[in-house]
Amino acid sequence: MITRRATVADARPIAAVQLRAWWRNYQDIVDTQHFLEWDEESRAAQWVDTLVTGLSETFVAEVAGSVCGFATVGPSREQDAAGDEGELWALYVDPPAQGAGVGTRLMAEAEQALRAAGHRAGVLRTLRDNGLARTFYERHGWSFVDGSAELHHWDTAHVLYRREL
Repeated sequence: MITRRATVADARPIAAVQLRAWWRNYQDIVDTQHFLEWDEESRAAQWVDTLVTGLSETFVAEVAGSVCGFATVGPSREQDAAGDEGELWALYVDPPAQGAGVGTRLMAEAEQALRAAGHRAGVLRTLRDNGLARTFYERHGWSFVDGSAELHHWDTAHVLYRREL
């Protein structure tokens, strides 16, 4: 497995991984009608925009030349964020690659990128009922922020995690 900074050419593979991960990880938490709004082409177009704006950094993990996961970091989007706080915007691993260390490797890349950008702390949001993700984040040193639940646009609560970097 290798990790590297994503390029625009990675937009479609990132979109494909994200859609497969949504269906696998959220199907029991989120009304799947929300997923029908997206297809690989529309997600890929959105990823092209994300990758060219320069507002965030995205890293991909590859095995045998195929993208099997990605992580995106940038400045915190929390309303009351401190100036030295960054955010893990996304971390997804293709379902067949889950449990093989891909997420751990991408987390390390993400945290290093946040530190390199001068952030002293990081935050992330995840769906409240996504127990696997919450366990993963806690195992990697992220702490749940009490009272942080907010309604996500998929009509389910998401919660905040924080970590000193």
